[in-house]
Amino acid sequence: MDISKILKSAESDFIYIINTALCINLTQYQIDYLLHDINIPPEIERYRRTGTSTVRAIKLCFSKGKPIYGKRLIEKDLKKMSLEYPDVFATAGSDCLDKKRFRMFIAYAIRIREQLAETKYKNDLREIKWR
Repeated sequence: MDISKILKSAESDFIYIINTALCINLTQYQIDYLLHDINIPPEIERYRRTGTSTVRAIKLCFSKGKPIYGKRLIEKDLKKMSLEYPDVFATAGSDCLDKKRFRMFIAYAIRIREQLAETKYKNDLREIKWR
């Protein structure tokens, strides 16, 4: 039994389920970042509409940690938020440079989580709500 073939198959199934649930088609660099933490090339990441926020939101949905309540989180200043949820800020990357971008990122992560909750991975998702 070749374990690498089994793992490759499991990864393919996971990506297929995400693509289907979100009605998207992740690119190879997004898949590498999502599954293997291989950074998205800087020449791609610096541009808008490259899918980095989508992958970061997916990663946040599957991260472990205390529940995220977006409205309460946004009401605090960025420094307090980063101290209370360092893992969220590490995952969000450039999407938390200012409050407006961070608010949009959390709202986007909530929408993605709702779509992923319809899959077999619903029990593996972190609780993210707006309230």
